[in-house]
Amino acid sequence: MVEEGKPLVSTVNTLAEASNSKPTFVIVGAPTDALISAATANKTNVSFFSIDTLAGQTNGTVLLVSEGQVLDSLAAGGDIATFVSSNAYPLVGQLTPENYQFWQDRKLNIFWFGLNLDDKPSVDAITQGVQA
Repeated sequence: MVEEGKPLVSTVNTLAEASNSKPTFVIVGAPTDALISAATANKTNVSFFSIDTLAGQTNGTVLLVSEGQVLDSLAAGGDIATFVSSNAYPLVGQLTPENYQFWQDRKLNIFWFGLNLDDKPSVDAITQGVQA
């Protein structure tokens, strides 16, 4: 989530500086219009950074990063919006056999609790509390 007064895309010197608890995307080189657009559309669930240069990566490449490690990448000129949306995830969501590996691959801690998804007021309260 972008804090008030902070840029949508922050600059880092290393991938480790970009790691946090949300899906983290790093563009090699200057942020493109497509990355700014993706950052604007996903600013509550995703973090965006830029890094001037990175060994083995060409300018314009977008990286999905966790704990300083590259989990996935998109070549320069690829569809950033699709890449971000397919790798982004909500802060609160249903864990299923189909998406369990997706969460495991991100190497993040999971807080697991039971909630009746048909109880919309409770779901909204939990979601708002996590995003605050």
